[in-house]
Amino acid sequence: MGLLDDLKKEAQVVRLAQSAPGHTGTARVDELSATAIPALRRIYRCLQELVDHLKVLQREVPLTLKIPGVGDMSGFVQENHEVSADPSAPTVVTFRCTLRYIKRTPLEVKNIGSITHWVDASRRQGLQVKVLRASDPNAAQQRAMVSVEAPIYSTLQFQLDPEAGALQLFSRNFDELLERRQFFNPTQVNDEWNEELVKFVMRHPHRFLVHEVASDIREYLRRRLEWEKLKRDAEPLPQESRLGSTGRLKKLFKRAVTVTLRHAEHETEVHFSTGPFTLGRVPECDLVIREQRVSRFHARLEAREAQVVLVDDSTNGTQVRFADGRVERLLRSSCVLAGSGWIALGSEPLAENPHAIHFTV
Repeated sequence: MGLLDDLKKEAQVVRLAQSAPGHTGTARVDELSATAIPALRRIYRCLQELVDHLKVLQREVPLTLKIPGVGDMSGFVQENHEVSADPSAPTVVTFRCTLRYIKRTPLEVKNIGSITHWVDASRRQGLQVKVLRASDPNAAQQRAMVSVEAPIYSTLQFQLDPEAGALQLFSRNFDELLERRQFFNPTQVNDEWNEELVKFVMRHPHRFLVHEVASDIREYLRRRLEWEKLKRDAEPLPQESRLGSTGRLKKLFKRAVTVTLRHAEHETEVHFSTGPFTLGRVPECDLVIREQRVSRFHARLEAREAQVVLVDDSTNGTQVRFADGRVERLLRSSCVLAGSGWIALGSEPLAENPHAIHFTV
């Protein structure tokens, strides 16, 4: 059954690639299935061998971790290494370890708006801290001394991304207290590439993933990360931070801006409580329109003061037709939405257009 299992797993990768938005045909599927699984298998075997050696040697790897509000902090060690995947036909390879702070001295946190907000954000990333001493909570920029209460979990995950047509490395809390995504071509994975991966994991000088990626993959990654950052940055601040910032008090009493969108038979009321509302072709968007001229990350709606702003990020542009007949044509630009009308991504903003979006502000 071994060969049958291998064929089954490779077929699953092909089906995944075929179902991806923007799938371009048999050639792309063949390329992904022929190169991605062998590349992931090489990565798994390399990391498994490394983990086996580290367990025998009981080796702790010293490192410096970059922490927001603190900077580069030495005194951490990397330990408890493990790797997991299906060794026969892996579609995901995951490397895990813990980062333990071995110094007894507290960390000094400075130049932050709110220590409460900083602690909450750090804990969400896995840094469990205890505030030992803090400056005046009413100060514009707070300072604090904190202790690290538990190890930090760190992850490197390699997996196939059919939409980008590449392999993806997702890293969490590896050299910085944050999450990061990088794309690379599976054909790059060879003995030299694995050697640089080992150096990267062991914190030695390396050239891991410094190769230039294809321009379309790079653009896809840039927009995806940009939109995810917009989502994170739009997270509401704690109440004390909002009330203590300049000119913010009266903003609390302003009417919350909303917009109602109707596409096909679906209607959505957007409140912007979780940040910008995104429109495009990929599943990560809030409103997905699977049409050839729609970019992966095509446009977004933002709340700016008491206005709804449409921002175009696309290749083919966005058109807006207002109720009074006025038409706005956007290409990497923006406009304010008012009243009602139609939005068309890469096409004409007409009511009979099946991909047009009706809006009401």
